[in-house]
Amino acid sequence: MAEMELRKRMRELTSVVVERDIAHQQLKQANDELEMKIAERTAILAATNRALEIEVEARTRAEARVRALAVRDPLTELPNRRLLVDLLQQQFAHARREGVQIAVCFLDLDGFKSVNDRFGHLCGDLLLTEVARRLTACVREGDTVSRLGGDEFVIALYGLDSDRDAIPIAQKILLALEQAFEADGRTFNISGSLGISMFPADGENVAALIDHADQAMYEAKRAGKNAFHFFFGK
Repeated sequence: MAEMELRKRMRELTSVVVERDIAHQQLKQANDELEMKIAERTAILAATNRALEIEVEARTRAEARVRALAVRDPLTELPNRRLLVDLLQQQFAHARREGVQIAVCFLDLDGFKSVNDRFGHLCGDLLLTEVARRLTACVREGDTVSRLGGDEFVIALYGLDSDRDAIPIAQKILLALEQAFEADGRTFNISGSLGISMFPADGENVAALIDHADQAMYEAKRAGKNAFHFFFGK
């Protein structure tokens, strides 16, 4: 009787152990499946986050390009009139504080129209791009070279003690434009007429300074072109 009871207890104990092992295996399997699902979800979330990051980066770059196009000339990538106005207005305040002057130089290319009309806009665009590069190389760091449109450029020279300080840069610009241009397999020779107005003597707002520099530029053209002329008022 005691032996039968012992065997019964052994069977029950064995059954408990087996059930425990089965439960342990089931729990392990459930944990493994859960970890796999978590890993899959984590990978999906990581991929989704990366896709969102890429989209945000692309939108940020696109917005930056749009902002740049709003203030840059699309051909030469120089500041356009809008950015030029902003930069000059910022420099006016600095010039007043420091007691220095600003030269606003209005440049019109001599002979460009005939090149553009005869050889086409592609050739003209190549020429304008090279003009922009040469102008940028002529000015000091911190000065502004901008394109208003067509073959008209405005160069702003900051922190000058007098109008005489603008002369070497004006001469450098004219000399750079005298050098032959290569475009579309052809060689071209053009020049520039440059008018200069001074802040604050010739005006204390951007419109007046550009207008006065434009008037001075026409005086340079009337004097024979390939020259610079200061605005002397009326």
